[in-house]
Amino acid sequence: MASFLITFKPASENRERGWPLEKLQRLARRLHRGYAVQQKWRFRNKDAALGDRVFLLLQGQRGPAIIGYGRVNRKAHRNDAGELVASVKFESLVDPSIEVLAGTDKLLAIGGRQGVWRTPFSGVRLQDKIAAKLEALVVTGMVSDDTYDDLGIDPSLLGSDGAPRFVMKKSGVKRDPAVRREVIRRATNGCEHSSCADDRRYSGFLDVHHILGAEESDRVWTCVALCPNCHRAAHYAPECDALNAELLEFASQFRPATRPSHPS
Repeated sequence: MASFLITFKPASENRERGWPLEKLQRLARRLHRGYAVQQKWRFRNKDAALGDRVFLLLQGQRGPAIIGYGRVNRKAHRNDAGELVASVKFESLVDPSIEVLAGTDKLLAIGGRQGVWRTPFSGVRLQDKIAAKLEALVVTGMVSDDTYDDLGIDPSLLGSDGAPRFVMKKSGVKRDPAVRREVIRRATNGCEHSSCADDRRYSGFLDVHHILGAEESDRVWTCVALCPNCHRAAHYAPECDALNAELLEFASQFRPATRPSHPS
């Protein structure tokens, strides 16, 4: 299988060829909720075939950095505009305003030269050696390093002292604080997942989970109070869809009854 580098630059930095950051963020949230995410992307190389590995490269002011990866699920073809595109099914995708999978320093360390990561084209094939290192870095989470033997890495070599500070910009969805207060009050310090029954001495140890997503609904009957473990499960567990259906059924009982309309 071949590996390709596709590119993303925010429209705020390139109006003609860029992509709205908000659209990428929506795809990342959808993937994190367990839904399949596939998207057509421009390809320079027409040889992209089904199953080929794809890495998404962030360009622009915050790049170069890897912010996603997946595989080609429809080979390269011409769209109605005559552009060469291929459909990519993502396995991982992050919001670049919050995090990246691999930053500039790591890319330069495995690429050997900056030109690889400053390509003006999307859908270019990576050298097999670079692709293998990138796969190890962002997919398996472990970079090949001949200086270590099969016994593994010495834990004393991990981490650092005196780590530098950095500025992080984060966007989010506005929530009504009154909804959170009411849901926490309703929960009386206990996780509302029926299979948990995890009591918390302080209400601050409970999270408020937006079952349908905060963008879609911020209501007391679409939110539940969860302990941190159950909150993670509601977002990332393999059975999260079934769990959220159960939580929504529970929360729906708090929807106010519809008042009958009176003729004027």
